[in-house]
Amino acid sequence: FPVNEPSFNNTFPVNEPSYNKTFPGNEPSYNKTFPVNEPSFNNTFPVNEPSYNNTFPGNEPSYNKTFPGNEPSYNKTFPVNEPSFNNTFPVKEPS
Repeated sequence: FPVNEPSFNNTFPVNEPSYNKTFPGNEPSYNKTFPVNEPSFNNTFPVNEPSYNNTFPGNEPSYNKTFPGNEPSYNKTFPVNEPSFNNTFPVKEPS
């Protein structure tokens, strides 16, 4: 085969997908060490990437952190202008 035709018995050029080759950093591979800007659940994430095993900055959602007042959380005390069925409503709101 010429190198621009797919063949599982052929050595692939680096711009063709192959799960049996070492990928360049911009190709997905679950068997390589990822650069920090690629998602990997076996990688230490920078703080601006979502990770449920990471400490989130205040503007990222996390159910394991203390939320600022403008993020929804069912485990925080709501201000009176946020709906909560475990909160005492002001009299101008229907109960």
